[in-house]
Amino acid sequence: MTQTIWIARHGNRFDFVYPEWFNTAPRRYDPPLSEDGVIQAQELGQRLQ
Repeated sequence: MTQTIWIARHGNRFDFVYPEWFNTAPRRYDPPLSEDGVIQAQELGQRLQ
C-alpha cells in the first residue's frame, strides 16, 4: 500500500510583516501567522481536501 505524505511550511508570519512586534511580544520566538499567512493556510487546507 502506497501512502502520500504532504509537508508544508508555515505561512507568512506576523513578525515578517511587522518586525517591531518582536520587541514587545510575550512569546518572541512563537509568532502568529500574519493575515496573509492565515489566508495561505486556509487555501492550502482547501487544496488538500
